[in-house]
Amino acid sequence: MEFLLEGEDAARRKKKKMGGAANKQGECGTCHGSYTECPGHFGYLKLALPVFNVGFFNNILDVVKCICKGCSRVLLVEKDRREFLKKMRQPRAEPLVKFALMKKVRDKCKLSRCPCKTLDGSTEELRSALSHKKEKLAITSIHTLDPATVLSLFRRMIDEVDATLFSSYKSIYYFQPITDCELLNLGDRPEKLIITEIAVPPVPIRPSVFVGGGGGRMSDAPCLIDSQHRGLIQRLKGKTGRFRGNLSGKRTEYTGRTVISPDPNLRITEARIMPWRTLRFNESVCNPYNADFDGDEMNLHVPQTEEARTEALMLMGVQNNLCTPKNGEILVASTQDFLTSSFLITRKDSFYDRSSFTLLCSYLGDAMENIDLPTPALIKPIELWTGKQLFSVLVRPNAFTKVYLNLGVREKICTKKCALTVEDKTSEAVHDAMCPNDGFVYFRNSELLSGQVGKKTLDLKANQNLIDVLSPVYEKFVLIQAIYLFSCSARFIGNHGFSIGVDDVQPGESLNEKKGKTIGEGYQECHELIAQYSKGALKPQPGCSRAQTLEARISGVLNKLRDTAGDHCMSTLHWRNSPLIMSQCGSKGSPINISQMVVCVGQQSVGGRRAPNGFIDRTLPHFPINSKTPAAKGFVANSFYTGLTATEFFFHTMGGREGLVDTAVKTAETGYMSRRLMKGLEDLSVFYDQTVRNASGGIVQFVYGDDGMDPVKMEGKGGNPLNLDQLFMKVMATCPQRGHETLSPEAISQMLNDKLSEQDPSAGGCSDRFKELLTKFVGNRIKMLRNTRRALHLDEDHVGRKDSSIEECVAANISGISAKQLQVFLDTCLSRYHSKIIEAGASIGAIGAQSIGEPGTQMTLKTFHFAGVASMSILSVLYVTLGVPRIKEIINAAKKISTPIITAELLSGQDESFGVKVKRCIEKVVLGEVAAAIKIVLKSSQPNLVVKLDMQRIEAQGYEGINADSVQLSIINYPKLKLKSQHVRVIDEAKLRIYPDGTDRSKLQFELHNLKSMLPKVIVKGIPTVERAVVNPVKGRDKTIERYNLLVEGTNLLAVLGAPGVDAMKTKSNHIMEVNQTLGIEAARRSIIDEIQYTFESNNMIIDLRHMMLLADLMTYKGEVLGITRYGIAKMKSSVLMLASFEKTSEHLFNASYAGREDQIDGVSECIIMGIPMQLGTGILKVRQRLESLPEFKYQPAPIMSS
Repeated sequence: MEFLLEGEDAARRKKKKMGGAANKQGECGTCHGSYTECPGHFGYLKLALPVFNVGFFNNILDVVKCICKGCSRVLLVEKDRREFLKKMRQPRAEPLVKFALMKKVRDKCKLSRCPCKTLDGSTEELRSALSHKKEKLAITSIHTLDPATVLSLFRRMIDEVDATLFSSYKSIYYFQPITDCELLNLGDRPEKLIITEIAVPPVPIRPSVFVGGGGGRMSDAPCLIDSQHRGLIQRLKGKTGRFRGNLSGKRTEYTGRTVISPDPNLRITEARIMPWRTLRFNESVCNPYNADFDGDEMNLHVPQTEEARTEALMLMGVQNNLCTPKNGEILVASTQDFLTSSFLITRKDSFYDRSSFTLLCSYLGDAMENIDLPTPALIKPIELWTGKQLFSVLVRPNAFTKVYLNLGVREKICTKKCALTVEDKTSEAVHDAMCPNDGFVYFRNSELLSGQVGKKTLDLKANQNLIDVLSPVYEKFVLIQAIYLFSCSARFIGNHGFSIGVDDVQPGESLNEKKGKTIGEGYQECHELIAQYSKGALKPQPGCSRAQTLEARISGVLNKLRDTAGDHCMSTLHWRNSPLIMSQCGSKGSPINISQMVVCVGQQSVGGRRAPNGFIDRTLPHFPINSKTPAAKGFVANSFYTGLTATEFFFHTMGGREGLVDTAVKTAETGYMSRRLMKGLEDLSVFYDQTVRNASGGIVQFVYGDDGMDPVKMEGKGGNPLNLDQLFMKVMATCPQRGHETLSPEAISQMLNDKLSEQDPSAGGCSDRFKELLTKFVGNRIKMLRNTRRALHLDEDHVGRKDSSIEECVAANISGISAKQLQVFLDTCLSRYHSKIIEAGASIGAIGAQSIGEPGTQMTLKTFHFAGVASMSILSVLYVTLGVPRIKEIINAAKKISTPIITAELLSGQDESFGVKVKRCIEKVVLGEVAAAIKIVLKSSQPNLVVKLDMQRIEAQGYEGINADSVQLSIINYPKLKLKSQHVRVIDEAKLRIYPDGTDRSKLQFELHNLKSMLPKVIVKGIPTVERAVVNPVKGRDKTIERYNLLVEGTNLLAVLGAPGVDAMKTKSNHIMEVNQTLGIEAARRSIIDEIQYTFESNNMIIDLRHMMLLADLMTYKGEVLGITRYGIAKMKSSVLMLASFEKTSEHLFNASYAGREDQIDGVSECIIMGIPMQLGTGILKVRQRLESLPEFKYQPAPIMSS
C-alpha cells in the first residue's frame, strides 16, 4: 500500500504515522499494527516537474530517435513493423535476441520517414537535455546588419532553440501516444522512464544512522566537505557493495579465524583447537591449503544442521579428497621431514635389533593391529632387521591383510648406468634394482626388495607414488597406512635427530682447486668469444645478429660452467652430509642450491638475459665501457659460504628484485582472472544423460571431456583412466602362469577384439579413446613377445608348450601371457573403467575454473623464450608470450595478441634448403633491404628520385622475382605513396626513376624528401603482415633432428596456408581469433585447448585436458569465440542477478528494468543471492516418497481446553 506524503504542517497534525509506527508505543495509521507487527509502507512524493532518470537516459534517447516527433509513431513501414513484431513475440526469444532486434529497429528508423510527413531530423544529447534539429541552417552570404535587425534575429534564434530542446515534460508528451512498445523492447509504458514521483522508504528498511560519541576535530572538516555522498548505485556496485558484499558474500554464524600450527601427533583426518591455543593439524595436509605455518590463519565453521554435517563428513573429509581434480594427483603425502625420515630408515646400512624394530613397528599402528614380525635379515651373531622390512610391515602388517603392492620407481639417486636397453619392462626393472646407489625402489607383492624410499615414492607430485598406486583399489587401507607412516616418520626423526650446520657447506681444498680450474677455463672461453666478436670474426647464427650470437654462446658457456662446478661439488660431499641427504631424498633443496652454497652462485639473469646496461654502455661504473666479460654482466663466481663481492651482491639483488615485483603484480592479475573464470563456469554441471548443461538447460558438451570420465579418478599420464603398465604388472605378479600355456600373438589379438566388441559407447560401454589406448597397450605387449621370440630364434607367431624347450620357457617367463592372465587383466580394466565415470550433478564448471585459475598464481608474468624443441639461434630470435599474460589473451579472446606465431609444416620437411626457400617466399622484404641507393636528383629538368637495386645481394639472399618491374608494381600498389604508373619509370633491370605527384614547386623539395623516407618501407616481396620466419629443426626423443618446419612471426594465416611448399593440413597458429576467421569455430576450439595446455606445460604444470576442453566449449558453443570478460559473459548468460553480481551492476539493472525482464532462479549466483539450494551437486537430488506408503498417523494431540 502506498500513500502520498503531504506538507510538513499537515504531517504534524496527523497523530498516526502512515508509513509505520515511529516508536514502540506508536500505532501505524495504515494497517493499525504495533511497532513489532507493522512491516512498514512505502510513500511517495510528487514532483512539481518531471525529471530525467539518469539511469534510463540512453534508453530515452533511443526511444526518441525511433519515434516520429509529430504523431509518436515508430518510424517503420508497415511491412517491417509486422516482421519485427513477429520476431519480438516469439515465445522462446532470448533477451539477447530481443536486444539485438531493438538495435536493428533503431538503425532502421534512422533511414525511414513517418507517413504523416513530419520533418524528423537528428536527435542529439546535450548536457542536460535532448536537442531535436529539424533542418540544417547554412550561411550563404555575409551582409552588414543594423542593430535592430541583429536583435530581432537573436530573439528568433532563441525561440527556435527552445523549440528544438526536448525537456522531460515534452518527452512525456511524446511518449504517452506510443502504442508499439514491443518494437522498442519496452517492458512497460515509456513515460515511466521519466521520474514524476519519488518513493519514500518506510522506517524499518531505512539505513541506520550511527552517531559517534567522541568529539570531532576541525582538521577533519575539509575531508567531510570534499567527500562525496554515496548514492544508490554506489551502494550497490563494487566489492563492498550490496551485491558482492552482502548478497553474494553473506555473513555466517558459528565461524572463527585463528593462527594454524603443525601437530604430527594428530591423524590426517583430525584437527584440534586446545583452549586458548592455535588450530592444529597434521603437516601432511598442508598442500591442499598451501599452508606453511609462518603466521598463516585459517577460517573455521561449525555446520549446524544434520544435512550440512553429513555433507561435510561424507564429501569434504580428507579421506574423500586424497586426490585433486586438477589432474588426479595425490594431495596428502609425505613432505620434508617425513621424506628425510623414510630415506634414512630404508638405507642399506640401517639395521635394528628386535627391541628397536618392534618399537618402530609400534609407531606404525594404534596398538589394535596384529603385526606378523618378518624373518630377520641377519640371524647370526645377532638377529637384525632392515628398514626395508619396516616398510614391508607397513604395507602388509599380517597375512590376513590382502594387499598386494607391485611398484617400481627410480629415485633421484638411481644412476642411469644400471639401466639396460631391454624392451621388456619387467626385465628392465630387475636390472634397475641392481643400482649401486640403491636408488631403485621395487615392491613385489607388498615386500620392499630394494631402494631407498624418497620423494618419487612418497611425494604427491611424483608420477607414480606409493599412495597413488594403492588408492584406486584399497581406499580405506591407504588412509590408515598413510597415518601410520607419518606417525612413524615423525617419531623416528625426533629420536634419531637431523640437523644442518655451516660445516656442511664448507668446501675442501680439492674442491676449491677444481672450482678455480673450471672457472678459469670457462672465463678463457668467454674471452676468446669476446675477442672474435671485437675483430668481427664471430659468425652469426641463423636469424641472429653478432651481438645476439655472442650473448647466446656466452650464456651457454656460463651455464655449463655452473653445472660442471655443481657436479664436482656433489661428487666430493660425504654421504652423511645433511644438505646432500635432503637433496637426494627430495625433502628440500636441489643440487643447484648446494652448488650455490658451496661452490659458486652462477649467472644472474634479468628478464631471461644477462644483466643489462644500467649506465652508458656498461652495467656498473666498476667496469670498463662496452665490457662483456662474465664478471661485468652478472656472473657470481663466489659462493654463499665465501661471501659475495659488492658488484656480485648488486647483480644478485637484481635477479631477486625481479621475482619479488613479479610476485606482487601477478597476485591481482591472477585473482581477477580466477574470478572471471569462476563466474563464467560456475553453473555448468553433469546431468543424468551425461550431457554438460548450464543453469538454463543449454547444452555445452554432449559428453563431459568426450569420454565422461572423472578427472579426480584418473590414474595414467595425460588424464588416462587407468595406468595400464601398473595394472598389468600387478596382474602378472598376483596371477602367475603356473603351467598355463602362453597365448600366441594372434590369440591375444582375437581375445582382445572379442572383449572390446561387447563394449558399445552408446549403451554405456567404453569410449573409443579408451579402446584405442587399450589396443595400443596390448599391441605393444604383442610386439614385445615377438621380439623376445625372435631373439631366442623361435617362431614369432606360433607358441609351443613351455616344457617343449628351454627357449620356450625363457620366452614365456620374459614376455608370455596366459589366457587367464589376459582375461583377468581385461576384466579388471573394464570394471575399473566403469567405476571412474563421472557422477551426475558434479559441479565440473567450478572445479574446472579452480583447476585453471589456481596454477596461475605459480606462473610468471614475464615473456619467456620460445620453449619448443628449437635451437639456441631460434631461442634468441623468436619470443612468445607465456605465463599469465598468455592465459589472459586466450580467455579474453583478444583480437590482437602480443606475439602471433604461425607454425608452418613443410611438404618436404626433411630438407632444410627447401625450408629456406619457403621462408624467402613468406618473409617480408622491404625495398630498403634490397636497394643499393635511393638518391634525389635535382639537376634534371624535372626533379626525381633514383632507386638502384643491389642485384648481387638479391642473388646472394635468394630473393627470386625481385627486379625493377616487380618493384615498380610494389611502389604503385603501396597505399601511403599514392603514386600511379606514370610517376614510376623503369630505366633498366636494376634502376627506377620516381617523379613526385604534384606541380607545386614550393613543396617539391619537401615531397622528394618525404618520398625518400617512405620508399625504404615499401614491401617488394612476401606477406606484409609477416615480420620474419625462421627454419626450426624439430628434434625427437633421441635428440636427433626429425624434420624442419617454419616458425612465422606475424599474422595472415590464410596467406601462409596458400604459400608454396607449406602443408596447409598441418599448419597452425596461436592467434585464436584468426584461426576462427580462417578455419572455423571447431579449429578455434582446438586451438584454445592446445594453447592453454602448451602454456601450462611450459611452466611444468599438468592440468587435466577435460578442464581445458570445458573452457574451450564454453567459449565457442554459441557459434562464435566469446571471451570470459564482462562482454563475453553477458552474451553467454541471461540472468540479471548473475550479471549484476559480476560487473556493470547499474547498467544490467537499468537495462533489465527497461525491458521488464524476469529471472528464473536457477544459477549458482542467483541461488546464493536468494538463499536457496542450487541445482548442482547434492542439490540436484530431491527426496520424494509416496503418501500412500506412509503408515497411518494415529496420534491425537491433547485438547487445549478441557471440557
